[in-house]
Amino acid sequence: MSTPAASEDVEAFAKANRLMHKLDVFQKASLLISGESLHNVPDISSLEIQAIQQETERKWKQPKLLYFTILVCSIGAIEQGWAQT
Repeated sequence: MSTPAASEDVEAFAKANRLMHKLDVFQKASLLISGESLHNVPDISSLEIQAIQQETERKWKQPKLLYFTILVCSIGAIEQGWAQT
């Protein structure tokens, strides 16, 4: 998808969902998704760059309690499946 077409799609989405106040965030995200280099995105702040780098470099950095909750729910689903068969 070309950049002007993507930009128009992003703007149409923001208008349709009453999110025009977040249009700049959606435009930056659209450029990143389309393969644009992180440092070539216009008007991206150093804080945004740092947050994106942390998300891509540390994918498993979540609270341990979250992983525990997922594990317990998974075991409960397995047990429920066994009980229903």
